[in-house]
Amino acid sequence: MLNVAVDRIMAPNSRMREKVVEATTRLFDRVGFDEKSIDIICASADISGVDFDAIFENKHELLYEVPKAHNDRTLAKTSRIPPIFGSLNARLKYLLRLY
Repeated sequence: MLNVAVDRIMAPNSRMREKVVEATTRLFDRVGFDEKSIDIICASADISGVDFDAIFENKHELLYEVPKAHNDRTLAKTSRIPPIFGSLNARLKYLLRLY
């Protein structure tokens, strides 16, 4: 017998959420947000519609997550910039020049 709650086994994990956000980001480059159905997003992320519903309330909640994930990745890159570039502000300026 398992000593783990069923909710913990069945609950979507953060990696699944990341897969959906990554798939949506890739699809943004090819198709506009309004053109993408949840089915297309799920197929691209290799998850089911049930999993999507467990992670996000709707497509608009996902829309909020895409730029947030991009910002999180940018800030993570910023923290890896050597301290010789100075403050966080100076590091951000350095990153902007790279893009």
